[in-house]
Amino acid sequence: MLSARVAQRESVSAPHNFVAPSPQKRPVLWQAGSSEQGREFASKHAESVFGIFPTPKSMRSYADDIRTRADNYSRDPESVKLIYGLQTISAWGMGQQKYAPQEYALGAVLAPDPDSVSDRKALERRIAATFSTERQIAHYLDDLNLPESSVITDTVYGFAILAASQHPKTFVVPSDPDFTELLNSPTEFGIKYLLAVPPTGVEPPMH
Repeated sequence: MLSARVAQRESVSAPHNFVAPSPQKRPVLWQAGSSEQGREFASKHAESVFGIFPTPKSMRSYADDIRTRADNYSRDPESVKLIYGLQTISAWGMGQQKYAPQEYALGAVLAPDPDSVSDRKALERRIAATFSTERQIAHYLDDLNLPESSVITDTVYGFAILAASQHPKTFVVPSDPDFTELLNSPTEFGIKYLLAVPPTGVEPPMH
Protein backbone atom coordinates (compact mmCIF):
# COMPACT_ATOMS: atom_id res chain seq x y z
CA MET A 1 0.00 0.00 0.00
CA LEU A 2 1.27 3.47 -0.85
CA SER A 3 1.27 6.05 1.90
CA ALA A 4 1.58 9.78 1.30
CA ARG A 5 2.42 12.44 3.86
CA VAL A 6 2.71 16.15 3.23
CA ALA A 7 3.75 18.57 5.97
CA GLN A 8 5.14 22.07 6.16
CA ARG A 9 8.77 20.99 5.70
CA GLU A 10 8.52 17.44 4.31
CA SER A 11 6.81 15.37 1.69
CA VAL A 12 6.91 11.56 1.79
CA SER A 13 5.48 9.06 -0.66
CA ALA A 14 6.56 5.49 0.10
CA PRO A 15 5.27 1.98 0.76
CA HIS A 16 3.83 1.54 4.22
CA ASN A 17 2.95 -1.80 5.78
CA PHE A 18 -0.06 -1.45 8.03
CA VAL A 19 -0.62 -4.01 10.76
CA ALA A 20 -3.85 -5.05 12.40
CA PRO A 21 -4.47 -3.48 15.81
CA SER A 22 -3.73 -5.57 18.88
CA PRO A 23 -6.65 -6.82 21.01
CA GLN A 24 -6.19 -3.95 23.46
CA LYS A 25 -6.07 -1.42 20.56
CA ARG A 26 -2.72 -0.02 21.68
CA PRO A 27 0.91 -1.17 22.09
CA VAL A 28 1.58 -3.86 24.68
CA LEU A 29 2.79 -2.27 27.92
CA TRP A 30 5.58 -4.06 29.78
CA GLN A 31 6.98 -3.08 33.16
CA ALA A 32 10.41 -4.27 34.29
CA GLY A 33 11.43 -4.01 37.90
CA SER A 34 9.93 -4.22 41.36
CA SER A 35 10.15 -0.70 42.77
CA GLU A 36 7.08 0.82 44.40
CA GLN A 37 6.49 3.03 41.36
CA GLY A 38 7.00 0.10 39.02
CA ARG A 39 4.53 -2.10 40.87
CA GLU A 40 1.92 0.65 40.78
CA PHE A 41 2.38 1.23 37.05
CA ALA A 42 2.28 -2.49 36.28
CA SER A 43 -0.83 -3.18 38.32
CA LYS A 44 -2.67 -0.17 36.87
CA HIS A 45 -1.58 -0.20 33.22
CA ALA A 46 0.69 -3.04 32.11
CA GLU A 47 -0.21 -6.24 30.30
CA SER A 48 2.95 -7.93 31.58
CA VAL A 49 5.63 -7.37 34.20
CA PHE A 50 9.18 -8.75 34.37
CA GLY A 51 11.13 -9.41 37.55
CA ILE A 52 14.11 -11.34 38.90
CA PHE A 53 13.82 -12.91 42.34
CA PRO A 54 16.13 -15.40 44.04
CA THR A 55 13.54 -17.76 45.55
CA PRO A 56 10.07 -19.14 44.73
CA LYS A 57 8.83 -17.57 47.96
CA SER A 58 9.86 -14.05 46.92
CA MET A 59 8.39 -14.65 43.44
CA ARG A 60 5.08 -15.67 44.99
CA SER A 61 5.09 -12.62 47.27
CA TYR A 62 5.68 -10.37 44.25
CA ALA A 63 2.90 -12.06 42.26
CA ASP A 64 0.43 -11.72 45.15
CA ASP A 65 1.28 -8.03 45.53
CA ILE A 66 0.86 -7.24 41.83
CA ARG A 67 -2.46 -9.08 41.63
CA THR A 68 -3.81 -7.46 44.77
CA ARG A 69 -2.97 -4.03 43.39
CA ALA A 70 -4.53 -4.89 40.01
CA ASP A 71 -7.73 -5.95 41.78
CA ASN A 72 -7.75 -2.62 43.64
CA TYR A 73 -7.76 -0.91 40.22
CA SER A 74 -10.78 -3.02 39.19
CA ARG A 75 -8.66 -5.11 36.83
CA ASP A 76 -8.73 -8.87 36.49
CA PRO A 77 -5.69 -9.88 38.60
CA GLU A 78 -4.86 -12.69 36.17
CA SER A 79 -4.73 -10.25 33.24
CA VAL A 80 -1.28 -9.03 34.34
CA LYS A 81 1.13 -11.66 33.07
CA LEU A 82 4.18 -12.26 35.25
CA ILE A 83 7.48 -13.08 33.54
CA TYR A 84 10.45 -14.08 35.69
CA GLY A 85 14.13 -14.13 34.82
CA LEU A 86 16.13 -17.24 35.72
CA GLN A 87 19.72 -17.05 36.95
CA THR A 88 21.49 -20.40 36.73
CA ILE A 89 24.82 -21.04 38.43
CA SER A 90 26.49 -24.44 38.16
CA ALA A 91 28.82 -25.85 40.79
CA TRP A 92 31.13 -27.01 38.03
CA GLY A 93 31.43 -23.55 36.52
CA MET A 94 32.08 -21.89 39.88
CA GLY A 95 34.97 -24.29 40.42
CA GLN A 96 36.76 -23.38 37.19
CA GLN A 97 39.56 -20.82 37.18
CA LYS A 98 38.54 -19.68 33.67
CA TYR A 99 34.94 -18.81 34.63
CA ALA A 100 35.20 -17.90 38.33
CA PRO A 101 38.79 -17.00 39.24
CA GLN A 102 37.90 -15.42 42.57
CA GLU A 103 35.85 -18.39 43.73
CA TYR A 104 38.59 -20.70 42.46
CA ALA A 105 41.13 -18.83 44.57
CA LEU A 106 38.95 -19.18 47.66
CA GLY A 107 40.83 -22.39 48.34
CA ALA A 108 43.91 -20.32 49.13
CA VAL A 109 41.90 -18.29 51.62
CA LEU A 110 39.91 -21.03 53.36
CA ALA A 111 42.50 -23.81 53.07
CA PRO A 112 45.87 -22.11 52.56
CA ASP A 113 48.08 -25.24 52.93
CA PRO A 114 51.34 -23.23 52.67
CA ASP A 115 53.45 -26.40 52.33
CA SER A 116 51.64 -27.54 49.18
CA VAL A 117 53.66 -27.28 45.96
CA SER A 118 50.87 -28.39 43.63
CA ASP A 119 50.15 -26.36 40.51
CA ARG A 120 46.57 -25.75 41.68
CA LYS A 121 47.65 -24.31 45.03
CA ALA A 122 50.25 -22.15 43.34
CA LEU A 123 47.62 -20.76 40.98
CA GLU A 124 45.17 -20.19 43.86
CA ARG A 125 47.81 -18.24 45.79
CA ARG A 126 48.70 -16.11 42.76
CA ILE A 127 45.06 -15.18 42.17
CA ALA A 128 44.39 -14.49 45.86
CA ALA A 129 47.48 -12.24 46.04
CA THR A 130 45.93 -9.90 43.45
CA PHE A 131 43.07 -8.97 45.79
CA SER A 132 44.94 -6.17 47.56
CA THR A 133 42.41 -3.48 46.61
CA GLU A 134 39.52 -5.65 47.73
CA ARG A 135 41.22 -6.24 51.09
CA GLN A 136 41.67 -2.47 51.52
CA ILE A 137 37.98 -1.91 50.85
CA ALA A 138 37.00 -4.68 53.28
CA HIS A 139 39.18 -3.26 56.04
CA TYR A 140 37.90 0.27 55.39
CA LEU A 141 34.28 -0.86 55.68
CA ASP A 142 35.02 -3.01 58.74
CA ASP A 143 36.48 0.03 60.51
CA LEU A 144 33.21 1.94 59.98
CA ASN A 145 31.31 -0.55 62.19
CA LEU A 146 28.34 -0.50 59.84
CA PRO A 147 25.06 -2.23 60.73
CA GLU A 148 24.06 -5.51 59.15
CA SER A 149 22.68 -5.43 55.59
CA SER A 150 23.89 -1.90 54.91
CA VAL A 151 26.27 -2.48 51.96
CA ILE A 152 25.01 -3.79 48.61
CA THR A 153 27.42 -5.52 46.26
CA ASP A 154 27.46 -8.33 43.73
CA THR A 155 29.39 -11.56 44.09
CA VAL A 156 31.31 -11.27 40.84
CA TYR A 157 33.60 -8.37 41.68
CA GLY A 158 32.66 -8.12 45.35
CA PHE A 159 33.47 -11.71 46.22
CA ALA A 160 36.99 -10.98 47.51
CA ILE A 161 35.69 -8.11 49.65
CA LEU A 162 33.26 -10.42 51.41
CA ALA A 163 35.96 -13.05 51.86
CA ALA A 164 38.33 -10.51 53.45
CA SER A 165 35.74 -8.82 55.68
CA GLN A 166 35.46 -9.59 59.40
CA HIS A 167 31.76 -8.69 59.23
CA PRO A 168 30.21 -10.47 56.21
CA LYS A 169 26.68 -9.84 57.48
CA THR A 170 27.25 -6.18 56.62
CA PHE A 171 26.79 -7.08 52.95
CA VAL A 172 23.70 -7.75 50.88
CA VAL A 173 24.36 -9.93 47.81
CA PRO A 174 22.14 -11.11 44.92
CA SER A 175 21.43 -14.49 46.53
CA ASP A 176 19.85 -12.82 49.58
CA PRO A 177 16.03 -12.98 49.50
CA ASP A 178 15.68 -9.24 50.09
CA PHE A 179 18.39 -8.14 47.62
CA THR A 180 16.00 -6.79 44.97
CA GLU A 181 13.83 -5.01 47.49
CA LEU A 182 16.81 -3.27 49.14
CA LEU A 183 18.38 -2.42 45.79
CA ASN A 184 15.18 -0.74 44.59
CA SER A 185 14.71 1.31 47.79
CA PRO A 186 18.18 1.70 49.37
CA THR A 187 17.45 4.82 51.41
CA GLU A 188 14.27 3.37 52.86
CA PHE A 189 16.08 0.27 54.09
CA GLY A 190 19.17 2.00 55.47
CA ILE A 191 21.70 1.09 52.78
CA LYS A 192 24.89 3.07 53.39
CA TYR A 193 27.04 1.97 50.46
CA LEU A 194 26.49 0.40 47.05
CA LEU A 195 29.72 -1.08 45.72
CA ALA A 196 30.11 -0.88 41.95
CA VAL A 197 33.02 -1.40 39.59
CA PRO A 198 33.90 1.53 37.29
CA PRO A 199 34.90 0.78 33.68
CA THR A 200 38.58 1.34 34.51
CA GLY A 201 38.64 -1.02 37.49
CA VAL A 202 38.31 -0.71 41.23
CA GLU A 203 39.98 2.29 42.84
CA PRO A 204 41.35 2.15 46.41
CA PRO A 205 38.97 3.62 49.01
CA MET A 206 39.49 7.21 50.06
CA HIS A 207 40.21 7.81 53.75
